[in-house]
Amino acid sequence: MKRLLILASFLLLSSPLVVSSRCYSGPDKDRMPADVRPQENVESAALQEEAVRDASSRALLVNPEKYTAGGAGYHRKHERCLLTIGFVLAGRKKLTVAEQSIGIYHDRKDGKRERYYLGLDVSAPRGSYDPGDPFEKSAQRILESQLGDIVTVAWSGSALFAEERVTGMVVGFRWSGPGGGESLSIWMDKRDLGKYARRELLLKELIGKSEITNAKGKLVRLIP
Repeated sequence: MKRLLILASFLLLSSPLVVSSRCYSGPDKDRMPADVRPQENVESAALQEEAVRDASSRALLVNPEKYTAGGAGYHRKHERCLLTIGFVLAGRKKLTVAEQSIGIYHDRKDGKRERYYLGLDVSAPRGSYDPGDPFEKSAQRILESQLGDIVTVAWSGSALFAEERVTGMVVGFRWSGPGGGESLSIWMDKRDLGKYARRELLLKELIGKSEITNAKGKLVRLIP
């Protein structure tokens, strides 16, 4: 992938492809964000204590020793929040989050090393796409059905997003297509994440305002 991150390799696209077979309820193209439930608020002290004790949640986090730039400081400062994001998404939402993918990523596309993104990699549930569909159709279906819950949970980590140099969130999705493994990354500005959380943007509008790249790091445009 042409986008270089603070890690030696882009973990969002480096872990083995594992496609979940968990159930999916269907897309909702005009979906607005649901209010985050107390048991899914990643700043809840009680929920954070559960996450800290859960070894499987820690396995989802990037190893801070692998950072090569300032992201490690933010990672350590907000580690409990990152752990709880993994705990909620994998344990409560039953998503297949890639190990060592939750962390603070740096996008060097514009040469701005001071900009960081909360990032993670997820395998799309089988029911959220048809393996025979072309890339664009599967990508659109996956984003419309899966992204909303991820954003809502992650955005509840308000202290992390309050950091001036944390400018957004990147989520990588992986799935099986007609020619084998497919993947994309969606790069979202935190101003748009906030608008979505305040119900000022529909999910499809958030997707439309964000940058989407394929496995080669090339920008792609999805047509709903």
